Amino acid sequence: MTRKNLAEKDHLIAALILGIFGLILVLIANTFNTTLLKVDVDNSLANIGALLLIVGVLQWLFDTSVRQTFFQDIRKEIIEYRGVSESGICEYHEDSKDVDFKDTFLTSSTLIIGVNYSAKLIDSSIDLLGERARSKRKTTIICVASNSPAEIFLESDFGNPGISDRIKKIIQVAREHDPSGELIRIVRVPTVLRYSFIQFDHRIWAIPGTSGRGRRAVPGFFVRYGTSWFEHFRHDIEKLLEIGHDEEPDRGIEAARRSFWSRLRRRRC
Repeated sequence: MTRKNLAEKDHLIAALILGIFGLILVLIANTFNTTLLKVDVDNSLANIGALLLIVGVLQWLFDTSVRQTFFQDIRKEIIEYRGVSESGICEYHEDSKDVDFKDTFLTSSTLIIGVNYSAKLIDSSIDLLGERARSKRKTTIICVASNSPAEIFLESDFGNPGISDRIKKIIQVAREHDPSGELIRIVRVPTVLRYSFIQFDHRIWAIPGTSGRGRRAVPGFFVRYGTSWFEHFRHDIEKLLEIGHDEEPDRGIEAARRSFWSRLRRRRC
């Protein structure tokens, strides 16, 4: 007999003893009628016996019919939770717009942002991009290439005209903080991103793409370093960087900016 079976047997015996003892007390209480210090001893004894009998019966019912199902449900929940945890998902948000990246954004040495064309993820991080540039931390932004099949697909199938203008807005935001393109790198890819993301040193933030039109809250989740989900996303992001090409900054604007600051410094001298 296994240890589990022995434990179940002990529980049943304990419930049986409890119930029998309660029944005996009830039977004894019905054989006399005594009052002690204004307390009906027989009634009190009968109540105690009834309580023990009820507890014993409930314990027996639990052990024979409920306990196994109860622990099976708990075991199932634990196994499912463990599977999700081991996959790497460490944080979930119902609305991806509610996430605060500030601390990780500013301290992470690696920062790769991936979007198809929407500037919302960039817009919400404009100040943080500026702080990273001022602290000489490099950032990479991946977005769809102009006049590529991916852009044509997004405009025609998803009804999103003006994608080029939205991508130009992303580039404009980046160049406002880093005209030279040395700290904020723009990579254009000829494929549709299946999800938006931000890769940090030890976590990746992922927002699944939608299959239909319409605006609605989109959930997002973090995956942690050293897990299957993290490696899946990291490998996918590496492939995007391999097939993409760098968006060269406007050297004319950059030259004019440098000339302006050079003249200004000479005047001060």
